[in-house]
Amino acid sequence: MDTPHASNKTSFSPSDYEIRIEGRLGSQIAAWFEDMILAVNEETHPPQTIIQGTIVDQAALYGLINRARDLGLTLLSVKRLDETENIALQSLTSDAADSIEKHQSAKNS
Repeated sequence: MDTPHASNKTSFSPSDYEIRIEGRLGSQIAAWFEDMILAVNEETHPPQTIIQGTIVDQAALYGLINRARDLGLTLLSVKRLDETENIALQSLTSDAADSIEKHQSAKNS
């Protein structure tokens, strides 16, 4: 008698995600996240960059997480957003971009 086996695969449909990174992203680093919405939360200390957007599959999610790691960024959180969540985002300014580049350079020294 054959016993049905549970599939190890999990379904993953495109979903909106929010990824929080410590500090502000410089313009060169921000370019790596070109298809996403970038903003800075200045109310936290240190400031946090918020990256939001639709992620089509699990490989793309891991790709973003790996990209953050490869760029030497400190990943604070990854959150799947539901339809009721609407987060007001601040624009990423060039001053904020310069600040995070200096922070990352000092951190990697």
